[in-house]
Formats: sequence, structure tokens, C-alpha cells
Amino acid sequence: MFNVVYNYTICLFITCIISLAGAVQVSFVFRDSVMVNDTLITLGDIAGIRSTDGSLSDVLRNFVVADAAPAGYSRFICRDDLITYKVQSQFKSVQLIARGAVRTCIATNFKELIVGDVYDSIMQYINSIVSWPAGSWNFSVLNTSDKIKIFNMPYRLEFSGINTNRPKGQFSFQMAIIQGGKVMRTPLRCTMKISLPVILAASPIMRGERITPDKCVFKTMDVTHYSVILCDSLSQVVGKRALRQIQEGNVLTTKWLQEIPVVEKGDAIRIISNINKVKVAVDAVARESGAIGEKIWAENAASHKMVRVVIKSKGHAEL
Repeated sequence: MFNVVYNYTICLFITCIISLAGAVQVSFVFRDSVMVNDTLITLGDIAGIRSTDGSLSDVLRNFVVADAAPAGYSRFICRDDLITYKVQSQFKSVQLIARGAVRTCIATNFKELIVGDVYDSIMQYINSIVSWPAGSWNFSVLNTSDKIKIFNMPYRLEFSGINTNRPKGQFSFQMAIIQGGKVMRTPLRCTMKISLPVILAASPIMRGERITPDKCVFKTMDVTHYSVILCDSLSQVVGKRALRQIQEGNVLTTKWLQEIPVVEKGDAIRIISNINKVKVAVDAVARESGAIGEKIWAENAASHKMVRVVIKSKGHAEL
């Protein structure tokens, strides 16, 4: 869009010049091959331009012909097609004379960017998103030797593709290299090792056994490849019941533990409900076991209807 507006502005300017000075002649001498160091190709890049009107020559030198090839690659432009369909159509009152190469090869200058050269920028991005505790993670890029051809001009980097603030194991994300209107993307293959203090069984724990502090021991270990939620505080463990037999040295996970029910199946409970600020209490029988805060089914002792209640304390529940 910028190119169209820019060239249109040039044409208006030239029209004013021609209307004041009469017909103008412009001579082009096209080169066989050239190298550009930009995202755009102009007439001045591929041809020598001579005109009796110096202002017109300057404008034509900056006339945008096409987008440049990607960095490190080439493209061809046909002289006659360019003059007939692009230049002459914009400068209808100007006499254009084209000589030289019929077909020009335009190579785009480049430099190689090595992934390892921008490691500091990568680490800055990782530090901005990772929420693992300080000192608990070790990050590395696996493809630091990869090379990317970019324009031989300033660039800026943008990163995307990590959708969690706690990445671990092997993963990849995108690095975008932005130069002018061009964006080149390359994947970054990475690994992140996580070491955290977790709770291990200090001795064997039997199924159904209530866990006490002496059954627990802390140890900092590599937890990178664990997909379950590991217990890392005594509040997650002590006072709970083991759902399976746990061997000494096993890492305790939330899936292996259960809150000890304060209400067992068949217990008599009192259900309290508030109706229009009036507290009503009825007797019921628990049809499920449950801990404080859990929902269970209970049977109204009078009507025998089943209701869903929340356990508030031993022997008490609310609708």
C-alpha cells in the first residue's frame, strides 16, 4: 500500500513538471546484474537514468519497481515489460528510451544471523514469562548453531508460541526477525530442566493410613518429566489418607491422597437450610462418605428424598 501511494505521489509531481516544461525525454541503461540491500527495488538500482530534467531523474531513480527477493536470493526483471506496463503507464507524457540488458538479475544482499548470537534476547523473553521459582530451572536452546539469512540492515526480534508460564521438558517457540516490512520466522528448539523440593515417603505408607509428619521427608530433585501434581508442602499431605500403598522413597502426589472423611456412609447427619432468613434443620442419613467441603448425597429421614448437601463439619451439612 505504501508503494502504491508513494508512486502515485511521484506521478502527480511529474505531471506538474511536464505540464510546465513540455515533453521530456528520459534515457535508461539497464544493467545485467545488481545487488540491493533493501526490501524494495527502485529504478535507480537497476538502471542508469539520464534526463534533461534533473528533478525528473531524481524522482525516477526512487520509483519503486518491485519487492526485493528474500535475503540471499535473486529475482529477474524484464526491461521491456517494466518500461511498457509499469513506468510508461505512470509517466504517459514522458518519452522513455531503454537500452542495455533485456533481463536484469537483482540479488539481495544478506548477512547470516546465528541463533546463538541473539541468546541474550532469547533469555530476556524467557525470564519475562517463566514463573518457576528462581534458581529452580535451567534453560537451553538446542539449535544455537542454526543460521538465518537476513538483510544486511538493522533488525528487531519478537518471540511467541509459549502458552504457559511454567514450560518444562522439550518445547519450541517462534522467533520473528523484522526488517522494514519483511518478517522472517524461525523455530527455536529448547529444553528446560526443573528441580524443586518435593515430599517423599520416609517409610512405607499403607493404603488407608493417615499420614503424619514423620512419614514425610523433603528432597530437591529433577521433576521435569512428572506430569502429575507433586506435593511440595506438609499442608498438602499431613492429616490425609493414602489411597494406595506407597513405597519408601516414592514422591507423594495429590492423586495418591484423600481428605479423611468426617462423615461416613450411613452416618446420621443434620441438614441445615436457610429459607427466607429462617433456619430449618432436618435429620438425614449420609449415603456417601465425604470430607469437609465435599458434596454428598443424603436421604431425608422423614420423606426419604435424596438431596445433595455440602459437609460443613462432623454430623452437619448444608443444602
